[in-house]
Amino acid sequence: MQKNPTTAVMTVVMAVIFAPLTEELIFRGLFMNFFFRKSDFWAIFVSGLIFGLAHSSTTLASVILYCSMGWVLGYTYRKSQNLVVSTSLHFINNLPAVLLLLTGN
Repeated sequence: MQKNPTTAVMTVVMAVIFAPLTEELIFRGLFMNFFFRKSDFWAIFVSGLIFGLAHSSTTLASVILYCSMGWVLGYTYRKSQNLVVSTSLHFINNLPAVLLLLTGN
């Protein structure tokens, strides 16, 4: 992947821009507002749990990691009431992982 600039650019676009935008619109914007308008706890808990399980994790540790990130993003969205805030945090979370992937570290 390091030798193909097109693949590198597409990986960054998909993992750092497109995935966070899509996931935040679905899990925070749609899911939390459509199903759990009145309960902050259940909105954050269920959306974070589904977010974690949707990432096809293969170990309990990775499920917990992804669910935790979903809970942080859900809490951030609920407190700010602004998808830009949770989406920006999601971008910032994904960027280092993608850069490490692309540099081979």
